[in-house]
Amino acid sequence: MSVRHSAEIRSPEAASVRVAILEDDPGVLRSTVHTLAASARYTLAWQAESLTQARAQLHLPFDLLLLDLGLPDGRGVELIPAARAVAPQAAIVAFTVFDDASNVIEAVEAGVDGYLLKSADAETLLETLASAAAGESPISPAVAGMLLRRLRRQE
Repeated sequence: MSVRHSAEIRSPEAASVRVAILEDDPGVLRSTVHTLAASARYTLAWQAESLTQARAQLHLPFDLLLLDLGLPDGRGVELIPAARAVAPQAAIVAFTVFDDASNVIEAVEAGVDGYLLKSADAETLLETLASAAAGESPISPAVAGMLLRRLRRQE
């Protein structure tokens, strides 16, 4: 995982956080864009519905990447190395329906800074984005619980 220095992390009072979204579900994408638009804190940097589209837009500046894991042309985690190369200070949050250990661990090992289930409401989405933009590592409570149970079994 990439380590960000505190000077690189945006403060809560900082200018608008530019959010890039990689999401293949049109309804989820529309809802997410609407949620961002309703908040003065966030602006949409770009949106993509596939890895191919996202790779083509990585040159556009972003502060936070909201990343779906299951896409029509691959896995969202495949974009992480390229995203880190062009925007090492950017936070990356997995935004997915997958709450199983293998997907969570794959995403964490690939370098996500947070993990949010798509079942989250708009308020939770915005709280997660704020937390990630502040350099924290937000994880959906259900995912955190699953990880804790798994780790306890391994002891």
